[in-house]
Amino acid sequence: DTEGFKRGDKSLGVYFLKCWLTAHGFKPDDNDSFGEGTEKAVNSVLKKAGYAQNGIAGKGFAKKFVTK
Repeated sequence: DTEGFKRGDKSLGVYFLKCWLTAHGFKPDDNDSFGEGTEKAVNSVLKKAGYAQNGIAGKGFAKKFVTK
């Protein structure tokens, strides 16, 4: 993805992303924003699937991982 949630973002969507990451064993930041920990968690998911680790969770990320 080239667009989506990324470092520095704050929204309800980021909250849900962080809930999903936590439920799947990752450790995102424990705050209200998409920070370094959340970026590392997103990159871990991307790496495990063989995708480029760009720290962005967009539509492709959601379609591939969240909707399953």
